[in-house]
Amino acid sequence: MLLVVGSALISGCSVEPAANLYNQSGSALVIRVAAFEQGRVVGRKDLPVAPGGHVRVGASELQAAGLAVVAGRCIYAYRLTSDDLETISDQGAGSYPIALDVRADMSLHLRPSSKLPAPRPGAFGFPRNVISKTCSVA
Repeated sequence: MLLVVGSALISGCSVEPAANLYNQSGSALVIRVAAFEQGRVVGRKDLPVAPGGHVRVGASELQAAGLAVVAGRCIYAYRLTSDDLETISDQGAGSYPIALDVRADMSLHLRPSSKLPAPRPGAFGFPRNVISKTCSVA
C-alpha cells in the first residue's frame, strides 16, 4: 500500500474517472467516444460491444465529445460527464470504474456493484435517457 501511495505522489497522477458500459440491449452495439492524438481531440472512435460484453470509457473521452451509442442505423446521444462519474464515486461507489448498463430501450442504468448495491430509481440522475436520436435510411 505504501508503494502505491508513494508512486502516485511521485508521478503526480490521480485515477481518472472511468465507466464500464455493459451491453444489456440484446444486440451488438458500438460505443462512440472522442479519439485523441497527442492530447488533442481528432475525431471519434468506435468501440464495438457484443451483447453481454462491456467496454471501459475514460472521463476525457466523455468530456470531449460526449457519449453516443450506435445500434443498427441509429445513433443515440447521452449527457454523461466525468462530473457525473465523480459524484457517483464520491457518494457511494468509492472507486472506478462506475458500472453502467445500456438496456434494450437504450436507456443507461447504474449497475449494482459490490460497493454500490442496487441504486434506487433516480439516484444520481439515472436512468439516463437519450437526449437525441439520429437514424439513417437504408
